[in-house]
Amino acid sequence: MSSGPAGERPSRARRLRRVPLRPRLVLIFSVLAATTCAALAVTSYLIVRRARLAEAVDEARRGSFANLRLADNLVLNNPGDLGALARALARPEGFDVVGVQGGQSFQTSEAITPASIPAALQAPVARSRVALVRAQVAQAPYLVVGGRAAPGGPDLYFFYPYGGVVHDLHQLRIVLLAISGLLVVASGFLGLAAARPVLLPIREVAEGARRLQEGSLEVELAEEGNDELADLARSFNQMARALGSTVTDLRGLEASHRRFVSDVSHELRTPLTAMCTSAELLSADLPQLDGETRRAASLLIGEVYRLRRLVEDLMEISRLDAGQPSSPASRSISARRSGTPWPSGGGRARLGSTVVGTSTPTPTPDASTPSWATS
Repeated sequence: MSSGPAGERPSRARRLRRVPLRPRLVLIFSVLAATTCAALAVTSYLIVRRARLAEAVDEARRGSFANLRLADNLVLNNPGDLGALARALARPEGFDVVGVQGGQSFQTSEAITPASIPAALQAPVARSRVALVRAQVAQAPYLVVGGRAAPGGPDLYFFYPYGGVVHDLHQLRIVLLAISGLLVVASGFLGLAAARPVLLPIREVAEGARRLQEGSLEVELAEEGNDELADLARSFNQMARALGSTVTDLRGLEASHRRFVSDVSHELRTPLTAMCTSAELLSADLPQLDGETRRAASLLIGEVYRLRRLVEDLMEISRLDAGQPSSPASRSISARRSGTPWPSGGGRARLGSTVVGTSTPTPTPDASTPSWATS
């Protein structure tokens, strides 16, 4: 069951790695800033909202208790006189009052009537308790406090508007959202600025690797600082130096190899010339030799031919390694590699610098030829 999410994680990581590093850093900075701003904004808003509502509730409670004490005195002095009570409470103090006693009622505002009294307050007030609720009256938010003026007195309901608090909280939300948006945008630019010092050394490493690929072994990066990027530059420089030393050694070995091949081929030419001359003379006397001697002489002439071809190959390889144009010998090497046979003893063959004509073909080994002669 858990193989699905576990299998998705590598694919998500691969998709994220396909995104270039600069946009990735900007995205990470923006996400972190958005998360932080959202957490701070929500926390700040909840704290301020709770404080403002608690302040409004406390103010409503204090005002209500003060007005209930005033109403108690008025009811005791003028029992049953709701008009005097209404005139005493009808003061511009930022709240409205609705009084109910029996079938009579009074109100200090035309917008708020006894029908506006929340049903949740009527039961506690009937039990001579003071209660407070938040209600929407005439499409405006109010804190409604209800209580009984005195035993047997009217039920008084005080309506305290707190639309100002709601408006202030709305403005606070707008400000927090605006600040959060600005911080997210600023964090994006900060991610761009932070990506530059990170990407610049990486680009230098990529450029150095490209130059190494092109054959420039003198590449060296600046080693500034003690951070990970400086360690990367130092490691790259060490690698470049080691690679340069290895390539230099290989070039020296290659030069030594070319010199060795050239020296060997040239040193073999003098004894080879003598051997070819001897083989020419021996080839001319082949008809006068007996069977075993003739077969041995024929084998010797063939091996001289082979040695001459090997020396020519070495000289051609040395010439090609030195960058010189190919000679006719190189075409002969290609011909031999493609399967074209060399001249046999029955034709005209050049040994060294002398053309020798052989009237008798070179004998081929038969069943009586020793095994050393055919190896």
